[in-house]
Amino acid sequence: MPQFICLLLLLLPCVAHASPLLLRLCHDDVDLAPWVLRDGKGLSQQLITQSGLAFRSLEIEMLPLAWPRCLKLLESGQVDGAFATSYLAERERYAVYPRKSDGSLDHGMRLNSVTYTLYVRQESSLQWNGKRLNPSGATVGIQHGFAVGQLLRELGATPKALARDTRDVLRHLAAGHVDAAALQTTQADLELRQQPAIAQRLRKLALPLTEKYYYLVFSRNFEQQNPGFSRQFWRQLQMLRDKQSPHKTD
Repeated sequence: MPQFICLLLLLLPCVAHASPLLLRLCHDDVDLAPWVLRDGKGLSQQLITQSGLAFRSLEIEMLPLAWPRCLKLLESGQVDGAFATSYLAERERYAVYPRKSDGSLDHGMRLNSVTYTLYVRQESSLQWNGKRLNPSGATVGIQHGFAVGQLLRELGATPKALARDTRDVLRHLAAGHVDAAALQTTQADLELRQQPAIAQRLRKLALPLTEKYYYLVFSRNFEQQNPGFSRQFWRQLQMLRDKQSPHKTD
């Protein structure tokens, strides 16, 4: 009898839903400090790993890939999920985002939020007042596959995907290939501190361009095969994130 009880305990999951054995998640293979880092020690990577510990027998495999390829694999169902993913309506064809009961996005279940800022050359006359770009038709460099391009088009600018890495986009800007660059603030600032020769040729506009929420999303194929798992994982992410940053509320 004791052996039978022990066997039952081993079969019980730590949470209500029986988790899958292997969860394959892809992410961008360039640094987006401090959230996703090539050495695997980004804050989002740590948060996902810690959340997985609440699920018995769950193994998480994180695959660093070029971001457009990561999204392609998510769309084809070759990976179970992707992070850190901002919201785009077109991604809903293949990606499942956390939502509230009324159907709206549940920002409380995000991984993190980041600001984007515009960077220009020192002599540039481009202005951003928080609502409008002047001149509106500026060509703005971005990273390949990044959703900020949609916002730039809405503002009347022309987004131009220049490279996958923040550092390379800044180099293109310094060389005069675009009028500005729209980049994640923390990573761009870090790159400029590490590259004083480029930093002295550029400047950062004062007002942030936008703030974006980033999520762990699951493929629609995975959601169909594992109903209820995604929401339990998002709840665990939310609990740990709020515990680590109790001053931040929604």
